[in-house]
Amino acid sequence: MTALSRHFRVHALDLLGHGLTSGCEVAPKRKDYVSHLLGYMDQEGIDRAHLVGESLGGWIAAWTALEHPDRVDRLIYVCGARLTLEVGADAEARTAAGRAELARSPGNSWLTRVRRMCGRGWPGFSTTLTAT
Repeated sequence: MTALSRHFRVHALDLLGHGLTSGCEVAPKRKDYVSHLLGYMDQEGIDRAHLVGESLGGWIAAWTALEHPDRVDRLIYVCGARLTLEVGADAEARTAAGRAELARSPGNSWLTRVRRMCGRGWPGFSTTLTAT
């Protein structure tokens, strides 16, 4: 944050139910998290912002960008939680075909090349990339 604050006005928010925010009686839903972020932006007079989020914060930032693109200038999605979007049958068919192609040519796939570049020193990397 210190490095970014040299060039930007930086805010660090506590997510609903975390840090200094009050506890939630029920688990917050996506709309609650997005509303919380937008409410903070409104209160601070921030019309549009660059959002950086890690894990759940990345998920919230991504949904905010998708649902309110007019409020987000740039998005940096750092190790974000899984973002699942509903897509049409055509997109799902293309994705399935791409996965099948990767499975047919394991020696030439992008994942195999990344594994070779990274060596064996990063064991969680292959698991992370293949867990879809």
